[in-house]
Amino acid sequence: LASVLRIAPLAVKDPYQLPDAFVSTAYSYSMTALNNAGAVTWIATSGLPPGMTLSSAGVLSGTPLADGYYNINFSLSDGVETVGRSISLPVFQVRITTPGVLPNATQGVPYTATLAASGGAGGYVFTASGLPNGLVLAPDGTISGTTSSGAGPYRVSVTATDSNLVSYNRLMSLDVIGVLPIYVSLTEGLTPSGRRSVLVQSLATAAVVALAFLVFGPV
Repeated sequence: LASVLRIAPLAVKDPYQLPDAFVSTAYSYSMTALNNAGAVTWIATSGLPPGMTLSSAGVLSGTPLADGYYNINFSLSDGVETVGRSISLPVFQVRITTPGVLPNATQGVPYTATLAASGGAGGYVFTASGLPNGLVLAPDGTISGTTSSGAGPYRVSVTATDSNLVSYNRLMSLDVIGVLPIYVSLTEGLTPSGRRSVLVQSLATAAVVALAFLVFGPV
Protein backbone atom coordinates (compact mmCIF):
# COMPACT_ATOMS: atom_id res chain seq x y z
CA LEU A 1 0.00 0.00 0.00
CA ALA A 2 1.62 3.25 -1.14
CA SER A 3 1.33 6.39 0.91
CA VAL A 4 1.39 9.95 -0.35
CA LEU A 5 2.90 12.82 1.61
CA ARG A 6 1.22 16.10 0.77
CA ILE A 7 2.83 19.40 1.75
CA ALA A 8 0.27 22.14 2.33
CA PRO A 9 1.21 25.55 0.90
CA LEU A 10 -0.38 27.37 3.86
CA ALA A 11 2.29 28.41 6.36
CA VAL A 12 3.13 30.87 9.13
CA LYS A 13 5.68 33.61 8.46
CA ASP A 14 6.54 34.34 12.10
CA PRO A 15 9.57 32.94 14.00
CA TYR A 16 9.18 30.12 16.49
CA GLN A 17 10.03 32.45 19.41
CA LEU A 18 8.15 35.73 19.76
CA PRO A 19 9.45 38.96 21.34
CA ASP A 20 9.63 38.93 25.14
CA ALA A 21 6.54 39.67 27.20
CA PHE A 22 6.42 40.95 30.80
CA VAL A 23 4.11 40.34 33.72
CA SER A 24 1.47 43.08 34.16
CA THR A 25 2.56 44.81 30.92
CA ALA A 26 0.18 44.92 27.93
CA TYR A 27 1.38 42.86 24.97
CA SER A 28 0.29 42.54 21.34
CA TYR A 29 1.73 40.64 18.41
CA SER A 30 0.09 40.04 15.02
CA MET A 31 0.94 36.81 13.21
CA THR A 32 1.06 36.52 9.43
CA ALA A 33 0.03 33.68 7.14
CA LEU A 34 1.81 32.79 3.89
CA ASN A 35 0.41 31.27 0.68
CA ASN A 36 -3.17 31.40 1.92
CA ALA A 37 -5.97 30.81 -0.57
CA GLY A 38 -8.36 33.11 1.26
CA ALA A 39 -9.10 34.78 4.60
CA VAL A 40 -7.34 32.99 7.46
CA THR A 41 -8.90 32.03 10.78
CA TRP A 42 -6.61 31.40 13.75
CA ILE A 43 -7.53 29.23 16.76
CA ALA A 44 -5.40 28.65 19.87
CA THR A 45 -5.55 25.02 21.02
CA SER A 46 -3.36 25.09 24.14
CA GLY A 47 -0.56 26.83 26.03
CA LEU A 48 -1.73 30.45 26.21
CA PRO A 49 -0.30 32.39 29.17
CA PRO A 50 -2.91 33.45 31.75
CA GLY A 51 -4.35 36.82 30.77
CA MET A 52 -3.70 36.44 27.03
CA THR A 53 -5.83 35.46 24.02
CA LEU A 54 -5.34 34.69 20.33
CA SER A 55 -7.96 36.36 18.13
CA SER A 56 -9.38 34.78 14.97
CA ALA A 57 -7.33 37.38 13.03
CA GLY A 58 -4.08 36.04 14.51
CA VAL A 59 -3.45 38.75 17.10
CA LEU A 60 -1.89 37.49 20.32
CA SER A 61 -2.69 40.07 22.98
CA GLY A 62 -3.44 40.73 26.62
CA THR A 63 -1.59 41.34 29.88
CA PRO A 64 0.37 38.30 31.12
CA LEU A 65 -0.33 37.39 34.74
CA ALA A 66 2.50 34.92 35.39
CA ASP A 67 6.07 34.53 34.19
CA GLY A 68 7.37 31.45 32.40
CA TYR A 69 8.18 30.02 28.99
CA TYR A 70 4.93 29.23 27.20
CA ASN A 71 4.59 26.94 24.19
CA ILE A 72 1.44 28.09 22.41
CA ASN A 73 -0.19 25.63 20.01
CA PHE A 74 -2.63 26.89 17.39
CA SER A 75 -4.18 26.11 14.02
CA LEU A 76 -4.95 28.31 11.05
CA SER A 77 -7.32 27.69 8.17
CA ASP A 78 -7.80 29.50 4.85
CA GLY A 79 -10.96 27.59 3.86
CA VAL A 80 -8.96 25.10 1.82
CA GLU A 81 -6.16 23.96 4.12
CA THR A 82 -5.82 23.72 7.88
CA VAL A 83 -2.36 23.52 9.42
CA GLY A 84 -1.02 23.48 12.97
CA ARG A 85 1.94 25.32 14.44
CA SER A 86 3.43 26.24 17.78
CA ILE A 87 5.31 29.29 19.00
CA SER A 88 7.25 30.04 22.16
CA LEU A 89 6.52 33.13 24.25
CA PRO A 90 8.86 33.96 27.16
CA VAL A 91 7.23 36.03 29.93
CA PHE A 92 9.48 37.74 32.49
CA GLN A 93 8.90 39.48 35.83
CA VAL A 94 11.76 42.01 35.50
CA ARG A 95 11.98 44.37 32.53
CA ILE A 96 14.78 46.71 31.40
CA THR A 97 12.89 49.83 30.34
CA THR A 98 15.79 51.82 28.85
CA PRO A 99 15.69 51.95 25.02
CA GLY A 100 17.85 49.29 23.40
CA VAL A 101 19.99 51.86 21.57
CA LEU A 102 22.11 53.77 24.10
CA PRO A 103 23.35 57.34 23.47
CA ASN A 104 26.52 57.54 21.37
CA ALA A 105 29.91 57.79 23.07
CA THR A 106 32.78 59.85 21.60
CA GLN A 107 36.43 58.86 21.91
CA GLY A 108 38.18 60.87 24.63
CA VAL A 109 35.00 62.59 25.83
CA PRO A 110 33.45 61.82 29.27
CA TYR A 111 30.30 59.72 28.89
CA THR A 112 27.32 58.96 31.11
CA ALA A 113 24.03 57.12 30.63
CA THR A 114 21.56 55.60 33.06
CA LEU A 115 19.76 52.26 32.82
CA ALA A 116 16.36 51.62 34.42
CA ALA A 117 14.18 48.60 35.14
CA SER A 118 10.67 47.81 36.35
CA GLY A 119 8.67 44.84 37.61
CA GLY A 120 9.67 42.14 40.05
CA ALA A 121 10.57 43.06 43.62
CA GLY A 122 12.59 46.21 42.84
CA GLY A 123 16.01 47.00 44.27
CA TYR A 124 17.69 46.28 40.94
CA VAL A 125 21.39 45.57 40.51
CA PHE A 126 22.81 45.98 37.00
CA THR A 127 25.73 44.15 35.41
CA ALA A 128 27.04 44.23 31.84
CA SER A 129 29.55 42.74 29.46
CA GLY A 130 30.82 44.07 26.15
CA LEU A 131 31.15 47.75 27.08
CA PRO A 132 33.80 49.73 25.17
CA ASN A 133 37.13 50.10 26.99
CA GLY A 134 37.05 52.85 29.60
CA LEU A 135 33.30 52.62 30.29
CA VAL A 136 31.98 50.90 33.41
CA LEU A 137 28.48 50.08 34.67
CA ALA A 138 27.78 50.79 38.35
CA PRO A 139 25.34 48.51 40.21
CA ASP A 140 22.75 51.33 40.24
CA GLY A 141 22.65 51.34 36.43
CA THR A 142 24.93 54.30 35.69
CA ILE A 143 27.32 53.86 32.76
CA SER A 144 30.25 56.28 32.94
CA GLY A 145 33.83 56.83 31.90
CA THR A 146 35.88 57.93 28.90
CA THR A 147 36.38 55.42 26.12
CA SER A 148 39.50 54.92 24.02
CA SER A 149 37.99 52.03 22.04
CA GLY A 150 37.89 52.09 18.26
CA ALA A 151 34.96 53.69 16.51
CA GLY A 152 31.98 51.51 15.64
CA PRO A 153 28.96 49.74 17.12
CA TYR A 154 29.25 47.70 20.32
CA ARG A 155 26.81 45.03 21.48
CA VAL A 156 26.38 45.25 25.25
CA SER A 157 24.75 42.46 27.25
CA VAL A 158 22.94 43.98 30.26
CA THR A 159 21.37 42.07 33.18
CA ALA A 160 19.03 43.54 35.81
CA THR A 161 18.53 41.50 38.98
CA ASP A 162 15.91 42.36 41.60
CA SER A 163 16.09 41.85 45.38
CA ASN A 164 14.62 38.34 44.99
CA LEU A 165 17.46 37.44 42.60
CA VAL A 166 15.09 37.34 39.63
CA SER A 167 16.97 38.49 36.53
CA TYR A 168 16.35 39.69 33.02
CA ASN A 169 19.01 39.98 30.31
CA ARG A 170 18.85 42.25 27.29
CA LEU A 171 21.22 42.90 24.40
CA MET A 172 21.74 46.63 23.82
CA SER A 173 23.83 48.66 21.37
CA LEU A 174 26.21 51.57 21.87
CA ASP A 175 28.02 53.40 19.05
CA VAL A 176 31.46 54.93 19.61
CA ILE A 177 32.16 57.98 17.44
CA GLY A 178 35.77 58.45 16.39
CA VAL A 179 37.69 61.75 16.51
CA LEU A 180 40.24 62.52 13.81
CA PRO A 181 43.68 63.83 14.89
CA ILE A 182 44.26 67.59 14.82
CA TYR A 183 46.54 68.75 12.04
CA VAL A 184 48.10 72.19 11.80
CA SER A 185 49.57 73.41 8.52
CA LEU A 186 51.62 76.56 7.96
CA THR A 187 51.74 78.25 4.54
CA GLU A 188 54.16 81.14 4.05
CA GLY A 189 53.67 83.85 1.39
CA LEU A 190 53.59 87.56 0.62
CA THR A 191 50.74 90.03 0.99
CA PRO A 192 49.93 92.42 -1.91
CA SER A 193 51.95 95.10 -0.09
CA GLY A 194 55.01 92.88 -0.02
CA ARG A 195 54.82 91.95 3.66
CA ARG A 196 55.57 88.38 4.67
CA SER A 197 52.56 86.37 5.94
CA VAL A 198 51.89 82.89 7.36
CA LEU A 199 48.54 81.14 6.95
CA VAL A 200 47.76 78.88 9.93
CA GLN A 201 45.14 76.22 9.24
CA SER A 202 43.88 73.85 11.91
CA LEU A 203 41.94 70.75 10.90
CA ALA A 204 40.05 68.79 13.55
CA THR A 205 37.29 66.22 13.18
CA ALA A 206 37.35 66.77 9.43
CA ALA A 207 36.38 70.45 9.70
CA VAL A 208 38.44 73.61 9.47
CA VAL A 209 38.13 75.16 12.90
CA ALA A 210 40.58 78.06 12.69
CA LEU A 211 42.08 80.27 9.98
CA ALA A 212 44.46 83.08 10.76
CA PHE A 213 46.98 85.32 8.97
CA LEU A 214 50.08 86.25 10.84
CA VAL A 215 51.47 89.30 9.11
CA PHE A 216 55.04 90.40 9.69
CA GLY A 217 57.05 93.45 8.74
CA PRO A 218 58.85 93.94 5.40
CA VAL A 219 60.81 91.00 4.12
